Amino acid sequence: MSDFSAYLVQLRTTRGHDSAAKLSAYAKSRGHKITGQAIRNFELGRVPNRDSREILKDVLHMSNAMYKKFEFMCALSAIQKEWHDLDLFVISPSNIDSVVKQIESIVQVSDDQRERLKLCLTSPSSIVKQHI
Repeated sequence: MSDFSAYLVQLRTTRGHDSAAKLSAYAKSRGHKITGQAIRNFELGRVPNRDSREILKDVLHMSNAMYKKFEFMCALSAIQKEWHDLDLFVISPSNIDSVVKQIESIVQVSDDQRERLKLCLTSPSSIVKQHI
């Protein structure tokens, strides 16, 4: 179980929802559309997309600090999965924008952060392999 999924289960049970199905029913009562199966998948390690994370933030009554922690854990899990799936990740001028978009699909990035992210990915000390 990943950190974010354990955190999600902890929040769900702390908030009094005995199962993913009960949390889904509560979400529907608040006007959200999220299935119990989707919640179970998240609890088993599937990283929720941004819309699902927003729904979970609302139905689990996460504070901003709790939500930032949850988003960070989700992003970290997604990145670790990507690194596990790839033997070598190559950054080139032709794919840098695509790589940044993939990261932005996981975590919200401001314009300033986007530029710093590009610099970090293309710096000589980056942990990713550069192909020029």
